[in-house]
Amino acid sequence: VSIKQLAETMAEIYNLPCEMDYQLQRVGDIRHSCGNPDKLLQAVSMPAMKNLKDGLTLTIQANS
Repeated sequence: VSIKQLAETMAEIYNLPCEMDYQLQRVGDIRHSCGNPDKLLQAVSMPAMKNLKDGLTLTIQANS
C-alpha cells in the first residue's frame, strides 16, 4: 500500500476530497521503498483478515 493509496482510502472513509500536493524531492528523501510482508506472514501464520478500507474503518470507529 502506498502513501497515496492510504490517503485516498482515508479521504474516502471520511467522505472528504483527497488533494495531493506533490513537492520536489528533498535531500535525504527515500525515492522508492517497497516492503515485503512474506516474513511476517510466515512468522504469524495468519493472513490479513480485512482489507485496508475495512480495517481502517473499524479502527476509526473503535477510536471515535
